[in-house]
Amino acid sequence: ADPQGPAIGWGTGCGGDDCGASSISGAPFHLKYIRLDNTAVGQQDNPINIGGVVAPGIITITKDAVPDDPQDFAFTSASLGGFSLDDDPGDGTLPNTVTFTSLTQGAYSVAETVPAGWDLTSLACVDPDNGATTDLVTATASIDVDPGESITCTYTNTKRGHIIVSKETDPDGDPQSFNFDASGGSYADFSLSDGQSNNQELAPGSYSVAETVPVGWDPTSAVCDDDDSTNPGTLTLDPGEIIHCTFTNTKHQPAIAIAKSADVSSAGHGN
Repeated sequence: ADPQGPAIGWGTGCGGDDCGASSISGAPFHLKYIRLDNTAVGQQDNPINIGGVVAPGIITITKDAVPDDPQDFAFTSASLGGFSLDDDPGDGTLPNTVTFTSLTQGAYSVAETVPAGWDLTSLACVDPDNGATTDLVTATASIDVDPGESITCTYTNTKRGHIIVSKETDPDGDPQSFNFDASGGSYADFSLSDGQSNNQELAPGSYSVAETVPVGWDPTSAVCDDDDSTNPGTLTLDPGEIIHCTFTNTKHQPAIAIAKSADVSSAGHGN
């Protein structure tokens, strides 16, 4: 049960969260106290002017994950308490929205703890008087609730993807190291030998990776399983996507030199 309860609504046909002075005709109103803090007060009659009837406010927090995912997102609020949300239609454990009703006028703050592998890419509040402010860096919405206001804040998180590059050589097991030039976002250069892989977590976006082929080697193939392109030079990493690329190189075979010589020292000599 909500300890604050709705605004005054008896005898007015009003008893919900949207009850305010404008919903009740006539003034002043009379409130008869029978007990206060569990103590009898002698049925005192107390007039209440229309300005004393204040409609409560509402705050709604919505979680939008890109893509939909069972990841749980934790929120903290000194005045509203802690709670968790997720954005997975197939998981009924947690909702993607929570609503706080019967709120008194004042300042409220809600902050999200961004999980590893995710970025907070948008934080927007719909506030009738634009009194709410947001901070992507601290993942915090600062909300100013006025009487009767309903404010909705939506946290949008985007899942990072992975690009995994593997190295294969012919013949297998060659110790040659191959350098790779990576570009786009925070994608960093790296080196690999046969059988090794490089796995980097990256924000969605456009990337490319190219190999510097050492002397004595030929590039046999370079292919990726990206849905948008199999060319490692034009990769599009979508939210939550994992792209595998394999570079295969073949080593030059050493040339074999064959020299022909004939021994004619005794040819044409007789006794």
